[in-house]
Amino acid sequence: RTMIQNTLITGFSDEMRINDRPILIGAPLPSNVAELQQFCIDEWTKIPPQHCNRLIASYRKRLIAVVAAKGGPTSY
Repeated sequence: RTMIQNTLITGFSDEMRINDRPILIGAPLPSNVAELQQFCIDEWTKIPPQHCNRLIASYRKRLIAVVAAKGGPTSY
């Protein structure tokens, strides 16, 4: 598998999986840059604005946790 295929198979982020959105399982993989770009645009538009607002609201807390963990794992 290529790096792009691994990314597409595992998903883009933990937040996407937390939202119970089965993004990519069984989906055809993009075969070129144009298809990948369109795929990303399509997926991005599926993210509810409320989810983005929650991530922005919790950013400071998450950043402090990362610094405290010295870049290691956090509970997020």
